[in-house]
Amino acid sequence: MKYLKDHILYDKILEYTNSSSVTMSSSDVGDVSNVIPTSQIIVACYAIGTSVHSWQEVAQGKASYAFKGMLKASDVLANAANKFLEKPELIEEAWEELIKRRGPKFVSPIPDGRIPMVLRKDKY
Repeated sequence: MKYLKDHILYDKILEYTNSSSVTMSSSDVGDVSNVIPTSQIIVACYAIGTSVHSWQEVAQGKASYAFKGMLKASDVLANAANKFLEKPELIEEAWEELIKRRGPKFVSPIPDGRIPMVLRKDKY
């Protein structure tokens, strides 16, 4: 994409999209998004092409553009919270959308009674 070759930081605002059409990275949200309405925002806090979970990413954390990205993320989160306070019906709509996508109840793919290896006494 030509834009990425000509810019150091991605400074465009993407249109709203649902998670079924775009996947940019992984998330630690996991099963949470199947239990409670969840949203995710992504802001530019480091240069295009920076490997995630790398020292290069960490080194850019004090840069002015990283700070600006974090401030933008906090603005988005605060505005979203404000909208939910002003219009509580949005919360009900979010629950309805979750149930429509997921079904009436989340069923974990992990079998009942399964104990994580780190907690098992017979792990070795």
